[in-house]
This record gives sequence, structure tokens and C-alpha cells, in this order.
Amino acid sequence: MKRLLAVMAVVALAAGIGSLYAAETKADTWHGIITDDMCGKKHVEMTAEKATECALSCAEKGAKLVLYNKENDKTFMLSDQAKAKEFAGQHVVVKGMLDADGKSITVSSIEKPEPKKEGN
Repeated sequence: MKRLLAVMAVVALAAGIGSLYAAETKADTWHGIITDDMCGKKHVEMTAEKATECALSCAEKGAKLVLYNKENDKTFMLSDQAKAKEFAGQHVVVKGMLDADGKSITVSSIEKPEPKKEGN
């Protein structure tokens, strides 16, 4: 009987750890604009062309490209600077994992948002 309880406890523990790991590895989605950490949310006020030009210029001077989320007024560092560069100054959807610091995203994808449908 003790052996059965011990086996059940080990199985339950393994299942619990597995579900915690699965929860931690779930990708999230953020919407915002690719800007740089020097200018931050200033790009929201610019035309798309000027925002792109500014972000790329700042990146060439050593700034990191980031995602600015207007909804929560937060800026997130992005792990994939090469992919972020392709979308500098543009509104995007970023998928990935929020790092433990809550300030950085390990990027799995960056893409343009789907166009809004009329009537929505």
C-alpha cells in the first residue's frame, strides 16, 4: 500500500511539474510599434516613413529596437534585432515569451497586423 501511494505521489508530482513547464512556455502576443530605446514612444506621433527613418538611424548609433505598446504605455526589449529592423517604425504583432524581468520579449515572430475588416 505504501509503495502504491509513493508511486502515485511521484506521478502526481511529475504531472504537476509538466503542466507548470507547459504554462511557462506558452507564447504571448503583443501589438505595438517597433521603435528604438532612445526615442521610445515618440515614433507614435510621427508618420510611418519618419518613424522608420528615425528608428533605423538610432539603431545605427547603437540604440536597441524595441516594441512600444500604446495600450499599457510600456516598451519591451526584443531579442531578435534583425527581424525588428525589418519592421522599424511600423505597427506590428509580436509573438514570443516575456522574460522573467517583464521587460524583454524572446521573439518567435514579428509580422504586420491583419487589416481591420469594415464594420468592426
